[in-house]
Amino acid sequence: MERYIGVPIRINEKFHSPFRKDESPSCVYYYNKAGKLFFRDFGKGRPMDCFEAACVVYQCTFSEVLKRVTDDFNLIKAAVPKKDYSHLELARRIAAEPTNMSIEPYTLNGSWDLDHAGMSFWASVGISPATLKKYKVFQLNQAWVNDKVVYRHSATSPGFAYWFGDDKYKLYFPLRDKVRFLQNTDIVQGHAQLPAEGPLLVITKSMKDTMLFHEYGVAACAPQSEVHPFADGDVDELKKRFKRIVLCYDYDYTGVKNTNKLRKQYDLDYCFVEGAKDLSDLYQASPYHAERWVTKLKNG
Repeated sequence: MERYIGVPIRINEKFHSPFRKDESPSCVYYYNKAGKLFFRDFGKGRPMDCFEAACVVYQCTFSEVLKRVTDDFNLIKAAVPKKDYSHLELARRIAAEPTNMSIEPYTLNGSWDLDHAGMSFWASVGISPATLKKYKVFQLNQAWVNDKVVYRHSATSPGFAYWFGDDKYKLYFPLRDKVRFLQNTDIVQGHAQLPAEGPLLVITKSMKDTMLFHEYGVAACAPQSEVHPFADGDVDELKKRFKRIVLCYDYDYTGVKNTNKLRKQYDLDYCFVEGAKDLSDLYQASPYHAERWVTKLKNG
């Protein structure tokens, strides 16, 4: 992996893509639960193992890259000198463990509540406490991942948990510069809150935008990210329930690329928010224009 990508392996430490112009570091190395090392560029889709990475570097087929690797490492003629990667064993072992999450919601007088920072944040993006309750979004007092504290209540940097049932969570820290999300599920966000059927469903890219569409009376759901694939049958099931399905991802490189991929794969309509990257941004800039744009979308 180091030979072909050219970046030393430091697990879960972001670095600039060696394959494209990348102003903000968006690539990581990580181990999956089977202990296999992957390279991922979050702006370019799915992860790659070392052979797929070599294919990208040399723009060749898998069979061609196998010969290249054999020659580069002299695998036929001599034994390959081993480099010490013992320092990565802990990361490999942690990756193989299940990700257990638990939370302690923020409460006031024994009931779920929002503090001033939490209330201000959600109000700024047009989402009411009633909608947060409907979608099981809790402000955090504390949160743990594999018994390690990852968040304690802060009056200046609120944290939230999206609860999907059965100890499945997505933790959201909107004001952090790094690691804004932690999750242990691939569940489609907002799926449980969808009506049985309807005239319009928007597939968007975040729980935040899913809830904002709900505020405007539009059914919506979202995969865990724009590059996250749908499980087999998910879209077919939704097509049976909704007369019209529209993709609405971010108006940026990643969003446009994955919109194009999904519209071809599932034969879906698509749109982009006019005047902003996404609906939340448009609302923050102008609630009036956000409402006008959603009305236009609803009218087809």
